[in-house]
Amino acid sequence: MTIKRPHLCRLNVLLVLLITFCGAVGCVTAPPVLELALADAALRNAKANGVELKYPDVYNETLSLLEQSRFHYKKRDYGEAKLYAVQARQLIEQAELRVMEELGPSGLETETTSIPSGEEDEFFGL
Repeated sequence: MTIKRPHLCRLNVLLVLLITFCGAVGCVTAPPVLELALADAALRNAKANGVELKYPDVYNETLSLLEQSRFHYKKRDYGEAKLYAVQARQLIEQAELRVMEELGPSGLETETTSIPSGEEDEFFGL
């Protein structure tokens, strides 16, 4: 006589589903390529605007965060890599904003064309 154990079959099915779900969740996080690229671009831009000289501690902290981000990226821990990349970008952008505020409008490296008042129509060819 065979004894059926339906609770063991259900337990096996639940165990297989749990293992499958846990494996799938680990593969869902995409590599933070965009976040790393944005952080690198923000760092280069901030360096060009003098953040490295004005706030060296912030600049070095940003480098450290990017290094940690790349470390986690190589380990395929994409969630942590993204977190560090976003923190690095935010930190360096805040420092760059402070530098630009200190410099004021005259310190910005943008070209502007001033239009003498009353001559807008001539300037735009109207």
